[in-house]
Amino acid sequence: LLGVASVGVYTVHGVFRVAALWMGSIAVPVAAWCLWRANLDGVILACGTALFSAAMLHEARRSGRLQTEMLRLRLHNAAIADDHARALSLAEQSSRAKTRFLATVSHEMRTPLNGIVGISELLRDGSADEQVRRQADFVLRSAEQLHRVIGDLLDLSHLEFGRLGLEPAPFDPAQALREIAALAAPEAARRGLVLDLAIDPAVPRLVSGDAARVKQVLHNLLSNALRFTVAGRIELNLVPSPQGLRYTVVDTGPGIAPERLASLFDPFDDAGTDADRRRQGVGLGLTISRRLARAMNGDLVCESAPGRGSRFSFTLQAPVVTEPPAPPGDETPPPRFRGRVLVVDDNEVNALVAQAMLLRLGLASDIATDGEQALAQMARRHHDVVLMDCELPELDGFEATRRIRAWERARLEAGETVVPVPVIALTANAMLGDREACLAAGMNDYLSKPAEMTALAGALARVQVVRPS
Repeated sequence: LLGVASVGVYTVHGVFRVAALWMGSIAVPVAAWCLWRANLDGVILACGTALFSAAMLHEARRSGRLQTEMLRLRLHNAAIADDHARALSLAEQSSRAKTRFLATVSHEMRTPLNGIVGISELLRDGSADEQVRRQADFVLRSAEQLHRVIGDLLDLSHLEFGRLGLEPAPFDPAQALREIAALAAPEAARRGLVLDLAIDPAVPRLVSGDAARVKQVLHNLLSNALRFTVAGRIELNLVPSPQGLRYTVVDTGPGIAPERLASLFDPFDDAGTDADRRRQGVGLGLTISRRLARAMNGDLVCESAPGRGSRFSFTLQAPVVTEPPAPPGDETPPPRFRGRVLVVDDNEVNALVAQAMLLRLGLASDIATDGEQALAQMARRHHDVVLMDCELPELDGFEATRRIRAWERARLEAGETVVPVPVIALTANAMLGDREACLAAGMNDYLSKPAEMTALAGALARVQVVRPS
C-alpha cells in the first residue's frame, strides 16, 4: 500500500493538496491498523509509516515548488525570446529604413550635384576669363566638399553594417603621405602655417594595403589639423611600427580638453568650442577614420591637452611587398574619341553636362529622357555607346537595358550579325550593391554621379567600342 501511495504521490506531486489527500487516504488507515494490533511490531510499523508519509509529502512539496519555478522560468524565457524577436524585427526595419533614407538622400543630392560639378568644370577649363575660371573653381571645390560629406555618410553606414570592403594592393606609403601633404600645402601656406614632412628611412618602399583608405584617413587628420590650427606648424611623420606602419599628425592648435577626448571619435562630435563651429565639418571624419584604421588591423588614438596642440597616431597592418609591381606608364590627357553616344537622363541639366563632356571628348550625342525614348532612338539610329541613368520615368534604366539585351539576342537567334551596344550606367545610385545591380541588368560599366570628365573618358576607353581618334 505504501508503494502504491508513493507512485501516486510522484504522479500528482504538482498539486500538493491532492498528493497529501492521496497519501493520507492510504497511510492513515495503514498506521491505524498497525496500532490496533497493539504490539511492538505494530507500533514500529505505524511510526515508520508516519515518517515515510512525512518524507513523501516533503518531497512532494519540494518537487511542486521546483516544477512551478521551472514553469515560471520557461514562461519568462519565452517572453524574453518574444521580446528579442520583436526587438530584432524593429532593428531590421530601422536598418532598412535607414538604408532607404541614405539611398534616397544620396540620390537626390548627387543628381543636382552632378550638374554643379560638370558645369563648373566646363566653365573652369573652357573660359578665357580668369575671374570666371576662379569663381568656377570656387564652386567646384564647394561641390567637391559636399560630395565628400555625402561619401562620409555612406561610408559610416557601410562601416556600421560591416559592409565596407578593403581592396589591398601594393602601394608606396611614403608617396601616399607626400600626396596628401601636397594637397594641403597651398592652404597651409595661405594661412601662414609651416607644414613639415618627416619619413623614416626604414619605412619600406612598398607595402600591401588599401591606399585609397589610407589616404582618406590621412586627409581627414590633416584637414582637422588645418581646421583648428590658427598659427604655428603641422608635422606629418611616418615611421615603422610593430604592427606595420605608424602615421602621426601633430599640430599646434588649441588642444582638446580631457572631458572631450572621451567622445572625440563619436559621430557628429568635432571636439571644438562654440567659436569653432563656424569652421566647416560635420564631425564624421574622425569616426570614419578610427573605424577604417581598425578595419586595417590598426587603430587611431589622440593625445592632447589644452594649449599644447594635438597628436593623432594612425597605425595599420601593412605587410611588406618584396616584388615591385610593373611601373605605371606616364599620365596622359584624356583621349579624344570618334562615335555617337546616346545619353539617357530625365534631368535636363545632367543630360546637357554629359553632352558637353562628350563633345569635348570628340563624340557626337543624342538625348533621351526615358527608357522608351532610348529604345525608339536606338531602333532608328546606330549608337556606339549608351550612357544610361537608372531612375527614369515610364521605363527605368534597368528594364531598358534588359530589353536592349533581349532585342540583341532575338536578332542573333534570327541569324543576324549583331555587335552588342555597350551600356554604361551613369547614375546617382551610389549605395552598396548598386553597381552589382547595374551589371546584373546587362550594363557593361558603372559611373556614379557626379562624374568627372576623366572618369567618363576612362569608362569609354574600357568598353573598347568607341574608337580613339
